[in-house]
Amino acid sequence: MPDIFTYTDYRAFLRDLLAEKRSQSGAFSLRQISRKAGIRSTGFFSWVLQGKRNISERVVLELIKILKLNRPEAEYFSTLVHYNQARTIVERKRYFDDLAAFKRKGYKAITPDHYEFYRNWYYAALRELVAITRVTDGNLAQTAKLLSPRLRPSEMKKGLMVLKKLGMIRTSKNGVYERIDDVVSTGPQTEAVAVQSYQIACMDLAKTAYDRFERRQREMSTVTMSVDSDALGAIMDRLRKAREDIMEIARATVRPTRVLQLNMQVFPLSKEIGE
Repeated sequence: MPDIFTYTDYRAFLRDLLAEKRSQSGAFSLRQISRKAGIRSTGFFSWVLQGKRNISERVVLELIKILKLNRPEAEYFSTLVHYNQARTIVERKRYFDDLAAFKRKGYKAITPDHYEFYRNWYYAALRELVAITRVTDGNLAQTAKLLSPRLRPSEMKKGLMVLKKLGMIRTSKNGVYERIDDVVSTGPQTEAVAVQSYQIACMDLAKTAYDRFERRQREMSTVTMSVDSDALGAIMDRLRKAREDIMEIARATVRPTRVLQLNMQVFPLSKEIGE
């Protein structure tokens, strides 16, 4: 059986498991699973694998019996279903944390390393800070005051340890932390829920920036407009291009003196209205 602890999508696990079972016995099929699970519709599991249907708690328990999952596998599978079928980012984050916990229990579960970078907003800020000022274990109390909001020395230490573990910074011979790469990419291994949680935290930072910085140090603007689908696509493309241009400006900075946070958002305020 495929190793369930390496999956972040229960549908992908079921597809791989079905393919494995079919290679061993042609009698194993979705129709057979439906019959054993007490589901009358023969096409139900086909819709599930296509993402067109969700499964209930009762079906989860039936599948655990049919697949003969042991207790840890059953717990992981149940959590995986809840994670994939969660409706809000808060729910997805909670269930993803539960999935990542299996790694700490000793199972070959999804690696939480890439997710860990996005757990706290200040990890990314610290990574940039070590590139523009001298940060050592001996001056954490002083350098913690440079960030806004200000960090505690314990948060600085934890963040630096995480960044070092992830291979994003290193310690020089004289004990100074150094950034290794100029650019961080989310990459295909990073779950969307990790990035979304980080982005929400950054939006919360933006709300407090009104009180923390003078107007000349920040640029906040909002625009409400009515557009069609083509215009929405053009606006998103323009924002992506603007972000790339801004990143080029940042990369070309020879002697950076501060860390900035740029948030770019565009989202609907209504459902699409037909003719």
